[in-house]
Amino acid sequence: MSRKFTIQLVLIVLVIVAFVSYIKPKFDELRDLENDIVSYKAAVADATQFTSLLAELTNRADSVSAGELQALEKFLPSETDVVEVEQDIEAMAILSGLLPISIAVSDAEESQREVFDDEEGEIPSDMLLERSLEAKRFNMTLVGEYDDLKSFLENLEVNAYPLKIVSLEAVSGELEQGGVVVNSGLIYNLVLEAKSFNPIQN
Repeated sequence: MSRKFTIQLVLIVLVIVAFVSYIKPKFDELRDLENDIVSYKAAVADATQFTSLLAELTNRADSVSAGELQALEKFLPSETDVVEVEQDIEAMAILSGLLPISIAVSDAEESQREVFDDEEGEIPSDMLLERSLEAKRFNMTLVGEYDDLKSFLENLEVNAYPLKIVSLEAVSGELEQGGVVVNSGLIYNLVLEAKSFNPIQN
């Protein structure tokens, strides 16, 4: 083996050793640094987008008038005023030609807030929203003609706050009070539901 070949072989080995021990790690460091820079730029972009969205939402919230806030509170109150809702239902029934016999208020079963047991103590956003809604049900008996019921349902649709129809049953017969027949015809057993929004913290 010639001296020249031996020198070339040694140089090749040294180059390989230098690449493996020094140059390649430096390339890896540069690659990691490049990835960090990309991640940082993405984080900055996300933060900028979030800040812009937050500013937009804040401006929109500030632009809501007192009248609009009052209408929103009426449409979806933080707490259902059962006396007011009961009076509204009774007034709509009478104006529609129906005779309100009884109206009783109860809590809707699905409105009960369950304890969410999670190791991280977090609640999914959709469940958080659902648990923030509370419902009151108004069980009533109304008497009247079919056209009167249609008028009553139409009034429900245009009411200032939503009243959901949970169940409706119509039967024909005579209605007695104290052993005296006070009305004969269609008797409606109706359940309406009013919801309120009371957000809970995650």
